[in-house]
Amino acid sequence: MTGVLATAPLDFAGSSLAWSPYDEGRLAVATAANFGIVGNGAQLVLDVRAGQRAVLPVARLVTNDGLSDCAWSETHEHHLASACSDGSLKLWDLQLAAAHGGRPLAAVRAHDAEACGVDWSSLQKHLLATCGWDRAVKVWNAETLQAPVTVLAVAEPGPREVHDVRWAPHTAGTLASAAADRTARVWALNTGRAEVVLGAHDADVLSVDWHKYNPSVLATGGVDRLIRLWDLRRPAAPLSVLRGHRLAVRRVRFSPHDERLLLSCSYDMSAAVWDAAGPPGAPALATYAHHTEFVVGAEWALFEPGLFATCGWDGTLALAQAPPPPPQTCD
Repeated sequence: MTGVLATAPLDFAGSSLAWSPYDEGRLAVATAANFGIVGNGAQLVLDVRAGQRAVLPVARLVTNDGLSDCAWSETHEHHLASACSDGSLKLWDLQLAAAHGGRPLAAVRAHDAEACGVDWSSLQKHLLATCGWDRAVKVWNAETLQAPVTVLAVAEPGPREVHDVRWAPHTAGTLASAAADRTARVWALNTGRAEVVLGAHDADVLSVDWHKYNPSVLATGGVDRLIRLWDLRRPAAPLSVLRGHRLAVRRVRFSPHDERLLLSCSYDMSAAVWDAAGPPGAPALATYAHHTEFVVGAEWALFEPGLFATCGWDGTLALAQAPPPPPQTCD
């Protein structure tokens, strides 16, 4: 079955999503009032049962400012990190939050401007990375969360915003970032330098993700409405360009289950599933137009192949099923 399986209202506008690596039905949603411009945020944790078309609340942790992103701990099933528009990084313990009045387990001033991305390393499980609108990608030891282990700075002059950060799932100490200076960078912690700089788009690069089966392949999405796939061994030009969104592409995510499937969402109020190995110029395999505002969060489920979730500025969470890619033909 493909298409939208279930929808559920959120208190605020949705910003991003993260599926728990421990519980197949546990989903975190970062939200912000008034589209993140001003007002509170809330870190939601939901129990999602797609087969039953049910979405049940587990926790609601209110913050003074809107939340931009969230990520689950790779070492503790009840720990969750949130990136906040006041520049802070908050670490929650879901078991202790209720007993502590909903306060975070720890909080740190992570960035000098909005913190807009957070990702937990699946290989070096004590490390998490954040990015913000201060030109910086920062790496933190989640066990202490005091000062950053490493600060990776996008060079001046130029725009300040770093929009997304993602750890490489194949190579320890490697991460990718997407920034407003129209580039995506691949960073190496051991050198503190960008080993590869992709001139990725003709406008802000809003999202980046690693292929889960090929360590040399990245996807980027940008304000120029395009999705580009890259081979880091030949970074001068993209492998392919996917066209179909009518406004900025906010997220791109490779499937953890199928090497050919790529998920995207856009300010054109849609999400799409693509065949990343399809012929040049091929349209999306499926387009989902179930939101009524910008779609800003999209993530594949980790335990159920083909299932994904989206959230948007319409204050709605949706669960949907992707189609399988068409069979490959032999030349």
